[in-house]
Amino acid sequence: MKREEKKAIAFAIFKAGLSAVNPEKAVRRVLVREKGLLKIGEKTCRLNSFERIFVVGAGKASALMAKAVEEILADRITKAVVIVKDGYTENTRKIKLREAAHPVPDERSLKASREILEIRSEAGEKDLVLCLFSGGGSSLMELLPENISLYDLQRTTEQLLKSGANIEEINTIRKHISRVKGGRLASCAYPARVFSLILSDVPGDPLEFIASGPTVYDSTSFSDAIKIINKYELKDKLPSGVLQYLDKGKKGEVAETPKAGSPVFDRVENIIVGSNLLAAEKAVEKARQMGFNSLVLSSQIQGEAREVAKVFSGILKEIRLSRNPLSPPACVVAGG
Repeated sequence: MKREEKKAIAFAIFKAGLSAVNPEKAVRRVLVREKGLLKIGEKTCRLNSFERIFVVGAGKASALMAKAVEEILADRITKAVVIVKDGYTENTRKIKLREAAHPVPDERSLKASREILEIRSEAGEKDLVLCLFSGGGSSLMELLPENISLYDLQRTTEQLLKSGANIEEINTIRKHISRVKGGRLASCAYPARVFSLILSDVPGDPLEFIASGPTVYDSTSFSDAIKIINKYELKDKLPSGVLQYLDKGKKGEVAETPKAGSPVFDRVENIIVGSNLLAAEKAVEKARQMGFNSLVLSSQIQGEAREVAKVFSGILKEIRLSRNPLSPPACVVAGG
């Protein structure tokens, strides 16, 4: 088989996986309008049971998610703001798309987030707030406590990204220097009915760490955030305002993020609409259709890409030499 033919086959398999997590398709799988009913995941609601519908969100994929929502609910949307990465916008009429910086937040992130918070605080018990979150949401949506500046946030983000900390550790700290992350956005919307459609970019799909879990109860604490700072020796690299705020939180002088059992979350549904595992499974399905012995090795690979590539090279050599874990023609799929 010629090199170009092999590349075409590999691309077809990759494309099948990517198509499975297309943001528009992902939303349409779980958000369906039929006559006077609105199906959201496994829940079915009467549209006229909601006086108003608000749409908010943030993430690199959220523009396409917003486009799908608008096509389904345009005539019922009261107000809507979704924050997207620069250049990732789409044509929407009812949903306002606000561009901001990624991966380090800028002033536009704060300004657009204030708009979102205003919408959330306006919602009442008979209203629906539909949230759209994807990877990148942690950077794009942010509001800060009074004693932390935008510069403090930017410096902290830069140091965390350089530190070698994983996404769960990074987002643990982000959640504890924020007014919208770690379930705080859900608190602001209470007692409105909240549905969050979430496109996961975190291995294992832990809801509280995707976009730093704006509508999910938080299992981490200020103490956890400080432990992470000590683990990666960041104390001398982070702004004093951030360190002081976290220390106040540890001492109980600043309120913790909302925890499991809070009545706020009785009104919230968080739904994964797409994930790394789904993409990997669809890629394997395509590979089998093309005649390959195929498997998902893992959807939770983490680490430096160059080092992971060495492991994959070893697996491919093993397949050729010993036919483990598959016999040729083989296709091994992994993600993370």
